[in-house]
Amino acid sequence: MDQPPFTLILDDASTGLGNAALRLLRMGIDVFYAADPDEAVLFCRQSEACGIRAVMFPEMLDLAILERVVPRLPSNRDGSITSLVAVGELADEKRLAQLRKAGVDRALHMPFDDSALGWVTNEARFENEHQPKRRFSRAPTNLLCRASWGIRRKDLICSTLSKGGAFLETPSPLEIGHRIKLSIPLPGGPLKLKSVVANHAMDGSLRSSGMGVTFLEPASAEGPLGSYVSARLAEFLL
Repeated sequence: MDQPPFTLILDDASTGLGNAALRLLRMGIDVFYAADPDEAVLFCRQSEACGIRAVMFPEMLDLAILERVVPRLPSNRDGSITSLVAVGELADEKRLAQLRKAGVDRALHMPFDDSALGWVTNEARFENEHQPKRRFSRAPTNLLCRASWGIRRKDLICSTLSKGGAFLETPSPLEIGHRIKLSIPLPGGPLKLKSVVANHAMDGSLRSSGMGVTFLEPASAEGPLGSYVSARLAEFLL
């Protein structure tokens, strides 16, 4: 069985992304933490078999370190491109221009929740070109949705959302095929949708345990839901 790609964290003494590394490990994402560029270069040479999905680093990292490490990144077997993710407040336009010129393509604004962290460091898992059965791009969220089935009502965290479905975190997912009514709190007001349970995920994977649901009438939600997903995805573009 092929080993899943790693996330490479380049750090320096001024910021400390060690906590992000621990959070990723708890989500089941393999991480290599390098406080020294020599360590990162050596790791790149040793990780050709698994690849590196993303490189995370503090926004004020010396860009000479990126120039040294990035050319040595191994190719990913699934054809995905390694994302370069700058972490910080990302408010200085001059610095943002420097990062873009260096090839940095993703932003992770502090503070960030686990759904954003897991998504931006493993984005290819959610991209349509690497998941041909998936029709819609998904965005990370941390929305508290009201789920209803039969006489039951329960509030569940929606950790990813698309125009066609969502992932709901729960230790007790309903059976595949079970129908659920959802109320999703979007900025323009709650959006009510009917859905059906399509799959399960076990704890210890990229996301928490829970269930993926498919919306039964996606066209009715395409406007407000599409606008929200597009805006959410744009937050991660540098």
